Amino acid sequence: MEQLIAFLTGSCLASFIVTMTQRHLLEMGPSSPRSLCDHCAHPLAWWQLIPLVGFALQLGRCRWCKKNIAPWSSVCELTCGTWLALYTPLDLTEWLASLVLLTGLSAMATTDWYAGWMNPLALTSLLPLPLIALSPLGIEQPALFLLVAGLLSLITLLSHGLGLGDLEWLLVVLILAGWQCYWQTLLIGCGLALTSPKLWHRQPLPFLPYLSTGLLVSLLI
Repeated sequence: MEQLIAFLTGSCLASFIVTMTQRHLLEMGPSSPRSLCDHCAHPLAWWQLIPLVGFALQLGRCRWCKKNIAPWSSVCELTCGTWLALYTPLDLTEWLASLVLLTGLSAMATTDWYAGWMNPLALTSLLPLPLIALSPLGIEQPALFLLVAGLLSLITLLSHGLGLGDLEWLLVVLILAGWQCYWQTLLIGCGLALTSPKLWHRQPLPFLPYLSTGLLVSLLI
């Protein structure tokens, strides 16, 4: 039951943060009219706004215009819900730290995904990292360094370089979480980024979503 509550909390939090971030990018206030379909601008029914359920019931297509619904929000909901369920905070401090971390990662990743930039103030959401248990690294540092350096070089070459926001984010993670979590985050993030079609088509790559997922995974393994 605790894991179910944690999953629902994480998915609902991600749904809210992604929606508010998208409204901010579109210069819409929180009190703006109800959500609309991105394609036909038809107002969405209440059940279509239920995290994960609305997307699943529509089979990923708008009920009215039948065009594909962008899966970004559902991916964030599933990722945050699953992570919080697996991490299962034990006390109020860990709960608050986890919620702050998920809020910041969701906002930064969404901004980078849609707009290609990051608000530096959002980096303060990473401050709870030292409060979240970190696991030891089971790979020799020199070998891991060479592997990550090679992957980063490949991604940088194909995506025309890393953004300043990516470097700031990585520096904050290094300071707050230490070398072990830092290398794991980079390794997992790079591996996920290599699966992006944008990378192999030489298009600008929003790297923060992959790094954020890498950080969440590194906090579990």
